[in-house]
Amino acid sequence: MKIRNTWILTTACIAGVSLAQQTEEKSASPAAPILTVKPIAQDEAASAAPKVDPAQMQSATGLNAFAVKPDPIGKAAKKGVKWLLEHQLKNGGWGQGDESQNMGRGMQGFAAKANVGDTCVAAMVLLRTEDAVPGSPLAGPHQEELRQAIRFVLREIEASDQDSMWVTSVRGTRIQSKIGQYIDTSLASILLGEMLGRMGNDNENARVENALAKVTHKLAKNMKADGSWENRGWAGGIQSAAATKGYFRAMSNARPGSAVASEEISQAFEANVQNWRAQAGQSLSGLGYADSAGVALYGSANQLSSLDEIVRSQKPQAEEWRRELADQSIPEAARRGLEKKVSEFEATVGQLGRNRSAVLMKLDDEGFVSGFGSNGGEEFWSYWNLSEALVRDGGNDWLKWDKSMEKNLGRIQNEDGSWSGHHCITGRTFCTSAALLVLLADRTPAAAKAVNAPTAQQPGTAAEPIVPGKTDKPKMVPVVDPAPVIRKAERVGPIKDGNGSR
Repeated sequence: MKIRNTWILTTACIAGVSLAQQTEEKSASPAAPILTVKPIAQDEAASAAPKVDPAQMQSATGLNAFAVKPDPIGKAAKKGVKWLLEHQLKNGGWGQGDESQNMGRGMQGFAAKANVGDTCVAAMVLLRTEDAVPGSPLAGPHQEELRQAIRFVLREIEASDQDSMWVTSVRGTRIQSKIGQYIDTSLASILLGEMLGRMGNDNENARVENALAKVTHKLAKNMKADGSWENRGWAGGIQSAAATKGYFRAMSNARPGSAVASEEISQAFEANVQNWRAQAGQSLSGLGYADSAGVALYGSANQLSSLDEIVRSQKPQAEEWRRELADQSIPEAARRGLEKKVSEFEATVGQLGRNRSAVLMKLDDEGFVSGFGSNGGEEFWSYWNLSEALVRDGGNDWLKWDKSMEKNLGRIQNEDGSWSGHHCITGRTFCTSAALLVLLADRTPAAAKAVNAPTAQQPGTAAEPIVPGKTDKPKMVPVVDPAPVIRKAERVGPIKDGNGSR
């Protein structure tokens, strides 16, 4: 049933904050000063990181192309990025920003107190402003701000203990209470997986790899037998799906033999794969509802994103399994094991296709697209999950969704360039970053050999494979950049064709 009453919305969201988190809120530190944007000295801790052979680090970048040929960054996205940069803190991180008045003032202390989760989503946006192909060293206009953000995240992870799920010293944030206590860990796995080999020097590349290995170890060690994690929030499937995205993205990008791709961690995540397959198998409609506060948009986006990451990461392995099966001399026991792996992979591919088809059929349904009934960080994040899954297949389905998101997100952007939430996750850092990730989804990293072939009818759908290490910028498709239509915050409506600005 649709929930539209503002009082009910507000009460349901505020009720999700635990007593322990409220205690944390009372001890929040005063607001940190806003960053004056300028290069800062490399962290001293970087010099202590083990050096890694540059050739080895180069081989780490398996995600070495954009998913599609990206359009130039439009006015709405540029305005949003400017807002993010203006709110980066002196230590390189981001706080959760101002919240909706509906949420009260209990978390005001977190507005400008840097935390790992909000910093990760903001940093992922800056990473997508790079024109250089994924996998190559940072060279974009915001590379220094991005490096500062990465260093903040690294310091927090390095200071954390070895085995618990925590990677942050800041507890009780809004995204922790709504998505899950360990959402920072999940988000760090995505960011660092995409940053492998990109810091521009051996020590900091090794530092990123070491931190990512620590994060994936934490995720594997604390995973329950059913492939999920404890302490999930009211929409905890988002935390689980983010961890899945981060792990499989890291596996696609990790250099052979690194601790990130250890056998121990790989075996642990087999349970995570089975968890998503089981959820998909239980859904008669093909949509997802598990661990999503009963909101089909959240659950379906989580499920589609996770199955998509699993299939794309395992596809090279499946091709190798099939090649091994072609060898008639392999022992029978080994053959049965390979046949089981191939069968399970093909079943996952089938579930992904079923889930994708079910979601596509709902994208014109206002009730489905509006999620909980009004904009919140959960909605923006779900749109990003859908965008990343759709963009990798390209075609008219992606183009229609992308145009709709450009139009709708441009329509609800605030005058200062930010985006606001109106229920649950309302912090401007998370909402703005998630909205920008949607607008920049054509810059999703992918393996070059997995990128779709270009067609004349689909300008901007397929990037040409680019050899990692080259500095050539991807060819851009010239497009007209119309002025964005910016009004006061409104609810995102159903999918409609239209022009907009990213």
